[in-house]
Amino acid sequence: MVRRLPAAMLVGLYRTLNSLIGVFRFILWPRRRPAFAGSICVYRTGNVGDLLCALPALRAIREAYPSARIVLLSTPGSPGLPSARSVFASVDWIDEFIDYLPSEMFRFGSAVRILSDLRARRFDVFVELSNDMAQMRTLLRNMLFARTTGARWAGGWTVGTIRLGLQKQSEEIDFPNEVTRLLRAVGQFGIETDRIGFELPLSDSHRSGAEALLKMWRISAGTPLVALAPGAKRPDNRWPLERFAAVGRELTGRGFRVLVLGSKDESESARVLCNAIGEECKNAAGLTDIPTAGALLQRCRLVVCNDSGIQHLASAVGTPSVAIFSYWQLRGKWYPHHRQAIVLQKQVECHTCYLKTCPVGNRCVLEISTCEVAEAVLEVLGQRDQ
Repeated sequence: MVRRLPAAMLVGLYRTLNSLIGVFRFILWPRRRPAFAGSICVYRTGNVGDLLCALPALRAIREAYPSARIVLLSTPGSPGLPSARSVFASVDWIDEFIDYLPSEMFRFGSAVRILSDLRARRFDVFVELSNDMAQMRTLLRNMLFARTTGARWAGGWTVGTIRLGLQKQSEEIDFPNEVTRLLRAVGQFGIETDRIGFELPLSDSHRSGAEALLKMWRISAGTPLVALAPGAKRPDNRWPLERFAAVGRELTGRGFRVLVLGSKDESESARVLCNAIGEECKNAAGLTDIPTAGALLQRCRLVVCNDSGIQHLASAVGTPSVAIFSYWQLRGKWYPHHRQAIVLQKQVECHTCYLKTCPVGNRCVLEISTCEVAEAVLEVLGQRDQ
């Protein structure tokens, strides 16, 4: 029955829920958004990709309030994952980072301390760049939390995903990617977004760090580079390592040097991949922080990657990508925000399952062949040569 719901009805449900969110927000903050703000709290949770996709919306807030002190409140979700402070280490227009772990909010003393700290800052504006998967009850809870901080005005909450008729939604609704969704969220309360680009600023020290690695590997400035990023937080998002190796050998056979990027936890699989490709492949996994990895990506003509933070980092530094997608979630929501990105994703009958673990052997990813990826790589390289 749910599967047969008209797409127009599902679109109407999104509009209805977001209208209700707007009414509740107006009850809590009936005044208009202030033209001037001395202090702003922006709340955005998540990992590398979630944070990078929020960068243009953050930039739009900064341009709307050029003299404000902007505090980014964030959590990576679990210990050991990159914090907002590390992802945005090269962003000098974010004035302060407050990072916490969810477990702290379940301890009364820690929760009171965090809330007292926020209240003491007397925020003029509080903006939540909501997680795409946040449910209605979570958004309402977060609005009440923002009200408790004493913020004079607040906004930004949106329902991004309704878990109803998911396959119908994927097949018939065109969703914006996460960068566009968040820009629209801040645009709804009058902040200019039309001129905002997707750009992660990189410092000279991060570029120097990247150049030092290239020099160590005896890779000169004119050497054509391509990056491979075989990792992903979700195991079901990972294309097989041996297929990445086949693409890497195709590239080195055409005169390219290959860099393998990833986190410290992915360094061993990156080593295996480099060995399978050969001496023209170098392992950078775990050797850089995130901005330095971005500087390495800037030196590359493209990156071949899974649906992961790397694809968003590439877009944020202007590097094209060939992104390999599973089909566990709604189509289009996490596509890379770059005009020269190619997304490879297979339609299967079990698509948009939203399961944490695939019960049919990760079929949607496995159906993407090495030949398809190699052809997409050559297409992007050809576009860059034109």
